[in-house]
Amino acid sequence: MSKQKQKSYLIEISTSLGFGLYFVALSEGKTGAMNKKRVAGLLTALAVVAAVWAQQRLRLETDTGKSEIWWKCDKHNGIFPLDSGYIELSGGRPTAGKFYIAIKDLQVLDLDSANYKTAKMILENTLKNEFFEVDKYPLAYFDLQRAEHLGDDKYMIEGDMHMHGQTVCMRFPAEFRLRSRDVVLESDTFKIDRTDWGIYRLSPKRPYPDDEHGWTVPDTVEIKVKLLFHR
Repeated sequence: MSKQKQKSYLIEISTSLGFGLYFVALSEGKTGAMNKKRVAGLLTALAVVAAVWAQQRLRLETDTGKSEIWWKCDKHNGIFPLDSGYIELSGGRPTAGKFYIAIKDLQVLDLDSANYKTAKMILENTLKNEFFEVDKYPLAYFDLQRAEHLGDDKYMIEGDMHMHGQTVCMRFPAEFRLRSRDVVLESDTFKIDRTDWGIYRLSPKRPYPDDEHGWTVPDTVEIKVKLLFHR
């Protein structure tokens, strides 16, 4: 039986049991103790259905149009769009997932196209081609392996970040919110070191900076993740 059919089946059972409780309650005055036994039985059945429902595993697809990863490095900031992804839930909590990030489509936001069109284009092309080498590594992806519940909607997310041909284990705090029509995973702002993934272009860690003017770009990058999934 498919997950969707299992879900429909559980809903049908719950509805039937609910109506059973309703009609038993209507006739309470007529049969007394017998109805109490029936109510107890129906409540037990509802509890079993609720327990089964809580263990259902759901897979939700990422809404790429409303998901993004914000970044900030030195004076500039922007976003990495999402290419695709999914999250798996068990008992209403995240258990696994994979999110593909379109590094090749990164955007700079602090330079607007109207006033800084050329500067924006140069910076975006420099980041794509000289830092991330998107011709070889157009996508990155995060493999969510564990979500530790910290209380309320707060979790510590842990998994492997695959980027620029390197894999690094990452942990970051985030909120996971179940809403009526969708699910949101939104992190606090956290920091990463780009050189952990072998991105050394203009890094201060180079003994001799690889720019002829001696310019460097900080290794620390601030990140904030916002992912939306449809139920």
